[in-house]
Amino acid sequence: MPARDFVAVVLAFAGRETEIGVLQMVHAWTRSAVTLYAAPEWREEGGRLLAEGGLRELRAAEPGSEHQLTWARFFAAAASSEADLRFLEGLLDGTARIDGLDVDQELRWALLSPLAAHGRADEAWIGEELARDDTATGKRHQVRLLASRPSAAVKAQAWAQVVESDTLSNALVEATISGFTQPSQRELIAPYAEKYFAAIERLWAERSIQIGMDVVRGLFPGLQDDPATLAATDAWLASHESAAPALRRLVLESRDDLARALRAQECDRAAE
Repeated sequence: MPARDFVAVVLAFAGRETEIGVLQMVHAWTRSAVTLYAAPEWREEGGRLLAEGGLRELRAAEPGSEHQLTWARFFAAAASSEADLRFLEGLLDGTARIDGLDVDQELRWALLSPLAAHGRADEAWIGEELARDDTATGKRHQVRLLASRPSAAVKAQAWAQVVESDTLSNALVEATISGFTQPSQRELIAPYAEKYFAAIERLWAERSIQIGMDVVRGLFPGLQDDPATLAATDAWLASHESAAPALRRLVLESRDDLARALRAQECDRAAE
C-alpha cells in the first residue's frame, strides 16, 4: 500500500478507534509512514495532513480522555507550520486551551519538542522547563531537546558528546541520539553519514555493549534515504568482513530497514 493511501485511511477512520493501545500503535505507524515510506516529494504534504488531522481529532475527542491526550501528542509530533507552532506555544503558556486537556509535565515536554526542533525553543527556555521538572526524566528530556535544535554547532556538539566522548550515561546517550536524528533536519545531519561509517568499528571496541548498540543503531544514517547511503553501507560491509559479528548484524539490519524504505518510497511515488 502506498504510504499516502495508508495515511488517508488512518485520518479517515482512526478517530473511531476505541482501544487506546491500538490507536497509539496506529499513530506510530502513521508517523513512520510519512517519515520513512512516503516519497520524499510528498513528505511535506503528508506532514501537513497529519497535523491537520491530529488537530481535528484533538478538538473532537472527549474532554479529559486518554484519546484526547493521545491525539494531542500526535498533533504535536506532526506540527511544523507557523500556526501549529504558535498554538503549541499557547498551550504551554496558557493563552490557548483545549477543553479537558490537562497540560501536565509529560505533555509539556511533548509540546516543547517540536518547538525546539524547529528553532523556536532556545537553551534558556528548555532550561526553564527542566527547572519545572528537575528529575532524571526531566534531564533526559532536556538533553534530547537541546540536541534537537536546528543548528550545525548543536549537531557537532551532540555528535562529539556521543561518539568522541564516553562521559554520558546510557540514558543520556540515548536521549542525545534521539534529539540528533530529527526527520526535519535531514540536510543538517547529512555530513555525519560518512563519519558514522568511519567511527563505528572503533566505537564498538571501546564502549559498553549497550552504548555500542544504541550508537550503531541510533546514528545509522537511515534518514539519508537514497541509493548512495545504501551503497555506502554495502561498501562498509564488504570492507569489514572481519568486524565483530554483532556489529555487522546491527549494520545489516539497518541496511535492510533502509532498503525497505527505498522500496516503499518507490511504491508511494507510483501512486502519484
